[in-house]
Amino acid sequence: MSVKRSQTKDLMLLVVAGMLWGTSFQAITYGLQYTTPVLFLLLRFSFASIIAATLFPQSIKRVLTSKNMAIVGLLNAFAYLLQFVGQQWVPAGQSALLVNSYSILVPFFAYFMIQERLTIEKILAAVIGLIGVGLITNQDSGGVTATRVEYLLGVITIFLAGTIWAIYVVYAKKMQLKFPRESTHTSHASKISQDVFVASMFYTAFLAVSVLPISKEPLSLSLEATFSALYLAIFCSTIPLLLYLGSLENIDAGISAIILLLEVLVAFVISSIYFDEKVIFRQVFGAFLILIGISLAIRETNAELE
Repeated sequence: MSVKRSQTKDLMLLVVAGMLWGTSFQAITYGLQYTTPVLFLLLRFSFASIIAATLFPQSIKRVLTSKNMAIVGLLNAFAYLLQFVGQQWVPAGQSALLVNSYSILVPFFAYFMIQERLTIEKILAAVIGLIGVGLITNQDSGGVTATRVEYLLGVITIFLAGTIWAIYVVYAKKMQLKFPRESTHTSHASKISQDVFVASMFYTAFLAVSVLPISKEPLSLSLEATFSALYLAIFCSTIPLLLYLGSLENIDAGISAIILLLEVLVAFVISSIYFDEKVIFRQVFGAFLILIGISLAIRETNAELE
């Protein structure tokens, strides 16, 4: 299947972003063993905010004075907060399924919010991919202990995080459509994409600082949690989000969400190889369905170019 060279580059950016994000679920679960959710969130996005300010200092003033940037930043902030809180009660594999349910929601939100084409092929790709996610995710506790009430609360909380991320993705795309690319923009992201990145980091750190005093969490921090937060800041926040926002400029929001289901496949492979999780046929078939869903999404991208 052939696509334009620029489109191929954007698809590759999405693939790399998905692979990096695929390592986040285990890293979050690991870090939460050594610290509390809000403090962990604050540490991760404090590191990420420092990186963002260093990379794009020219964006800081625009981010702090723009209502749109505040909205997109707070959407990201609340989604991450809900995921971190919920994942202390829900295993990493099931968290991946709940978070990635946003792939079904994005095409519909994009249709109503930015009039993006809603095709049967796009919906089919999302449904097949999400079924694959459901089959591939490990149902073991993964070291997470919780009561039934805590587990159900965690499921609801993480699903809500995925819903907010669906809105975040479409809102970011809406701003990119409103502010077209200029020739002075860097090769990996436009000016507006850089601002969205900085806003996402800044406002998430700000929310964590605001919530920490009222969360009444013990301020316990360890070297393991710090290194986990630093890894997440670099490899699961900065790099993949910049790659993703750069690719989002030229790819539909709905299609990009489907392709990013690759992160669940990566998380599955990591768990199987490095954490000795038993692989069963159901999971292998789920991985196959994810690849089919991604393939259909890429095919839909190609069709829209013709």
